[in-house]
Amino acid sequence: MYSEKENAMNTSDGYEAARKAALAAIERAENEARECVEYRNERLLVVDEKRMAELREVAADLDAEAMRLFGENAASSVRFWGLANLLNPLRPAKGYSLFSKHNYRMVKDQQKAIPRLPKQLAVWKNTALKRLDEALAESPEMPEAEREALVRRIEEEYREAKEAVYDILENPHRYEVWITDYEKGRRYPFATLSYGSGPTETKLLRQGVPNFLWIADPSPGTGEALKGMRNLFGDVYVKELA
Repeated sequence: MYSEKENAMNTSDGYEAARKAALAAIERAENEARECVEYRNERLLVVDEKRMAELREVAADLDAEAMRLFGENAASSVRFWGLANLLNPLRPAKGYSLFSKHNYRMVKDQQKAIPRLPKQLAVWKNTALKRLDEALAESPEMPEAEREALVRRIEEEYREAKEAVYDILENPHRYEVWITDYEKGRRYPFATLSYGSGPTETKLLRQGVPNFLWIADPSPGTGEALKGMRNLFGDVYVKELA
């Protein structure tokens, strides 16, 4: 017979082992994902049946151990929910599309896209610097050399993008420019899953954790639509024409 203290230690060890197994399964699924779409601040990863089955199994194990250790009302943060988001763990989707609660559109008209490049570049630089300032403020222990290196990296990326923008403005016939354009307002990112027959499902993409989507036969999604386009900076994609 185990003492009460020994039982508590065994339960804690079981939870840590389950959490470690879950993290390892998530890493494998990320590394072997068929497609990875960066949708603003959210990541959508398309996985096959094998990986989704493994994620489903470790999720069940971790949730069970969390309830043993923390009780039936264990917080979501200590369950699998705190590590990853499984959009459709029980059946594969045939396809998907991404959208936000505010409108999303792709600006492909070259007469509209190319003149917007200088403004897009300035917005991108200011946003990047603001985010960097916020990140540095949250990491006061970061060495000064690392801070300076991060600033230099943004400045270098800006310099390269600025040169590319000037080249496009001077030689618009050599390029095709697309801009992913979002209307301003609070954003709630969703994925709409289609199953071939029957109703579709709408799932919320969560920020800060990988969002896994099981598709048996992957079909083109947002990432495929931009295939062949180079991300110049921010929301601007470019393809050099022959």
